[in-house]
Amino acid sequence: MSIIYNFISGFNHGTLLMRIGNSPWIVVGNRKSIISEYSGYITFVVNDKQTKDNQHPFRIQVNLFKPKI
Repeated sequence: MSIIYNFISGFNHGTLLMRIGNSPWIVVGNRKSIISEYSGYITFVVNDKQTKDNQHPFRIQVNLFKPKI
């Protein structure tokens, strides 16, 4: 029997991913800046279905800025 460990295929196991609204998933990294054409809730997920064996947390900081018009 094959066990699927990832929530989202196409990304490495254990990767921190995010999306805004229904946008495609993207990899989140250190000090990453994102300008999005999408609106909606920001969703983060660790690409791992078996979290009981995990040892270290992720620290996420979100800063939102109004667009310059």
